[in-house]
Amino acid sequence: MNFGKSLRRLRESKGYSLRQLSIKSGVSFGQISKIEQGTRGTPKPETIEKLARGLGVSYDYLMELAGYVESEKPDQPVELTEFLQNANVLFLGQPLTKQDKQRVEDVLTALFFDALKKKERTRR
Repeated sequence: MNFGKSLRRLRESKGYSLRQLSIKSGVSFGQISKIEQGTRGTPKPETIEKLARGLGVSYDYLMELAGYVESEKPDQPVELTEFLQNANVLFLGQPLTKQDKQRVEDVLTALFFDALKKKERTRR
């Protein structure tokens, strides 16, 4: 996925309009629109820093999305429950609320322990 599409998904997951992100970041409405549409190349690091601040995400994360830096931990395992609670997660294009994330965690936990019980029974 290119940076513009990633930026749009991130902006929408935060519930921000283009105008809101422009105000929060100090990057012009037109510039953000062009980045998202792909009619403008990858923005300069200074612009990415402003966008990161406006979106409330780390500068390093946006720099990685923009292709300026590579991920330092490509295969490092992540605790799923921690990921669910801390990540900006979409489901069918809709951002998940804290309550939604908790429901997903509850269902996954139940399924996981049910599978462990079944596995234990088959060993006997």
